Amino acid sequence: MLPRRAGWRRQLEFEKNELRALKTMECFRYGFRLWWRGCPKYLRQIGMGKVGSFCKSNHHHGEMFSLPGEFSLTKEQAAKVLFKCYKSKKFTYSQMRTIKKTLSYAYQLQGGIPGKNFETIPGVWLIVREEGGTTKPQEHFCLPTRVPLPAELKKAFTTEYREECGWCYVDWNRGLLETWDWGVLGTRSVEGMKRIKTGKQHGIDHREGWGWTALNGGRPKLCVARKGIRQWRVWRVCMCIGGKHIPLPQDAEYTIDKKGNLMEPPNWCTCCPVNAMELQFRLQDHLEGERHDDSYSHVRVYRKWDKTRRRAAKDSQGDPVDHALKWLKCQGIERDFDTNAGRKALSRWLRELNILHEESVQIHGDLEEVWEKSYQKGLPKTGSKVRNQSDEPDVACSALRKWARFCNRGPAVPAAVLSTTDEMLIAVLESLGKGERARQILNRGQFPKKEEEDPKKEEDF
Repeated sequence: MLPRRAGWRRQLEFEKNELRALKTMECFRYGFRLWWRGCPKYLRQIGMGKVGSFCKSNHHHGEMFSLPGEFSLTKEQAAKVLFKCYKSKKFTYSQMRTIKKTLSYAYQLQGGIPGKNFETIPGVWLIVREEGGTTKPQEHFCLPTRVPLPAELKKAFTTEYREECGWCYVDWNRGLLETWDWGVLGTRSVEGMKRIKTGKQHGIDHREGWGWTALNGGRPKLCVARKGIRQWRVWRVCMCIGGKHIPLPQDAEYTIDKKGNLMEPPNWCTCCPVNAMELQFRLQDHLEGERHDDSYSHVRVYRKWDKTRRRAAKDSQGDPVDHALKWLKCQGIERDFDTNAGRKALSRWLRELNILHEESVQIHGDLEEVWEKSYQKGLPKTGSKVRNQSDEPDVACSALRKWARFCNRGPAVPAAVLSTTDEMLIAVLESLGKGERARQILNRGQFPKKEEEDPKKEEDF
């Protein structure tokens, strides 16, 4: 709450705090607690308030300062705080970075340039190194080690629904959508899936075989200045058998009983995410009173099934990723996976299909160097600077169409037109026993069917 008679400077910083994400504010509080672990004697000496001694109505609930006037910190004092925390040898490199971020927050609250830090901080930060033993070794790691293989995802998305799996069809159908968004599209397991779950805009085209859901609030993990400005969609493409999308029958929703089971065998492809979306849409027709436009604003793609009323409930799936992991086991994938392995799973099938950044960015949205460094090691550098998602379905779904063909599903991809030079190169490489590899590179994902490898023989990241 803004204090009474607050000046324009406090009002400005209050508005900035309102824009900051909850995770960002939590990071600042953690950094402040680290200050008091690293150099409590010096902080008392300079008159810094203890943890929990500030105004209880501020943005940090009194745990630390949040406005100008609640504290005072000079550039020399800031440098000493960082140096003394470093000399204490209590912190890992990532914790030292958090300490530095909290110092930057203090600098900005005192009128400093947003995104910058005290001018004395870079000089101290030169001695803080991740390698060489200058900081405490990392003890806990958040990187996923149990990641789905492309062959496992392929098996899951080509195994049709069967009654003996033990799931009712409506729950199974919802699990398919959740697993597609997490494992195939690489959506982040917390904030990303939450934005899909609460998304109010959707689209579907049975003629072209695609559907989409817009993330509520746009793409996550953007800085304060760009928060909410990059609109993003998760796309789902046809996975029907036979090279053509076959939509749901007109009365498909009426073949579902009170418990969510099918009353007769399905005569449509149950593995197709577009059909799964369509079924979710139809099961929520009773909520159409909430609809005010043509964007299916009444629909939520992860809504649960109300067995007492034989219709979709208003509540959505609590933890979509947990439900997705159970769905994979239902599909015969017995291994356990890390909940944050979605983006690694995406990078695996992109590498398997030799898909370059210009196409894959339509799914993950990262810059080429960032994606190569963090996820897809060895990605060929093309100099691509694309980061925004295209509104053209053909462009946005290009990589996903190749994934569908890898699974021997979905509409056929038009054959690549080869030049005379391409044909000569294929002929030369075929004579060397490398013809299949040449065609993979030239056609970018139009692979002939090959024998699947045993997932157990392949090492995890």
